[in-house]
Amino acid sequence: MRSAIIVAALLVGSVVSAQGTAPPTPDAAPPQGPAPQAELSEMKSKLRTMYDEFRDLKNRLPFTLGAGVYLFYYQPVDNTIFAPTDKNGYFQVYAFYLKLDSEWHGFGGHTEIRMRDGGHVGAGGANQYLRSFFTSNIWFQEIYAYYKPWSILNVKAGKVYRKVGIFWDDSFFGNLQYFDGNKLVPDWGVSVEGDRDFLGGKVGLEYSLQYFYNSSGTNGSLDYGRTLGTAPDLDGSAAAVANSRTYSPSAVGETDSTGNRIGQLKHAIDARVALTLKPVKRLYVTVGASGLNSRILRVFKNASLVPATAGNLSDESQFSQVAAELTVGVGPFHGVALRFQGEYLRQFGPGMRDADYLLAGAKLTWKSLAVYLNNSYVRYSLSPAIQEYIIQPGISYAIGGGLAALIEYDEWQRKDPRGVSLWTGATSTDFYAIDRSLNVVLAYSY
Repeated sequence: MRSAIIVAALLVGSVVSAQGTAPPTPDAAPPQGPAPQAELSEMKSKLRTMYDEFRDLKNRLPFTLGAGVYLFYYQPVDNTIFAPTDKNGYFQVYAFYLKLDSEWHGFGGHTEIRMRDGGHVGAGGANQYLRSFFTSNIWFQEIYAYYKPWSILNVKAGKVYRKVGIFWDDSFFGNLQYFDGNKLVPDWGVSVEGDRDFLGGKVGLEYSLQYFYNSSGTNGSLDYGRTLGTAPDLDGSAAAVANSRTYSPSAVGETDSTGNRIGQLKHAIDARVALTLKPVKRLYVTVGASGLNSRILRVFKNASLVPATAGNLSDESQFSQVAAELTVGVGPFHGVALRFQGEYLRQFGPGMRDADYLLAGAKLTWKSLAVYLNNSYVRYSLSPAIQEYIIQPGISYAIGGGLAALIEYDEWQRKDPRGVSLWTGATSTDFYAIDRSLNVVLAYSY
């Protein structure tokens, strides 16, 4: 069960804020809470009876039903790119999700629908879309059919998460790979994956091979305050093509100067293999390698940008990624367990910014309490190079009955030697803050 959580919408206006991530939702319903005690009031007993009756009804359904909600409080602690004029926080229903699963003799289906509070009002603080390039505040996070005759073989077809490197770092706010569209990305295609243990559980193998015809347009990538140059308005010139490929760290969320989304991922192929060694009972080491190759198609349709005689101008180019990962787990000893993980990902090719990503983190758990520290870093090999890093200490507690709480601090810094105009009126060529915030989440899953 993963307790990580996914990134919310960027608010652009007098106050600009980043929200966190809503992770892969729990794979199964939480265990039932303890039985009511004799001293509980009559009303509590009736509520418990209603709860049990609903659970019985749920168990009789021909499919597995799951649901949950994330309540989110964001509080800037300093003036930054995301909060340039004030430090007012806000509280909101970050997301509600509904999951349906069904399986029969190895054949099955999985659907997860996510919804955000708010209306389709427009840009800025009134827009409650997860990202500005989303077309709705209701979307399928995943939806696929599958055939799983054995644990070593699971064939999925539909909208499925891409798998390159470590799947997630258990943070709420998110890491730099997430903000560049490289983590928790569901796209449309086919996935063949599986896992198996050998030698009595001392050796484990996990693999995946995936093909995606096109991106889904519902990832968490974010380019506000991270773009380079001017918005790409392709006129067919070499300079315009080059600008479109480096303007944003995320091609899928890239827009032209009038706000039209122009890019999508096409014909992506990725593969991952990971080997886990368990030499002793309370120690495991996982070593993995993965890679991806894809094309990025950018199409410019706006009549004010493209001459009518030219039709739709487009640019299609490829990029690749290779990644190496390491995870070490120790324990539990007297209920205490430790996990360390790290990842290096290299991105290259003309279609995207050349970049080097690092991901590292440590997590200590004791019963229902977890304390962790996550770090991510990227260096874009431009001329001159741009650097960013995020440091996130956090603590989470599983209260019980499907309820959990999380508190996390986010420190996000960026450096562009070209010089960036700050909210203070000064220009910085050194590191400056994109975000400094305290994030509090109350999550419930059923």
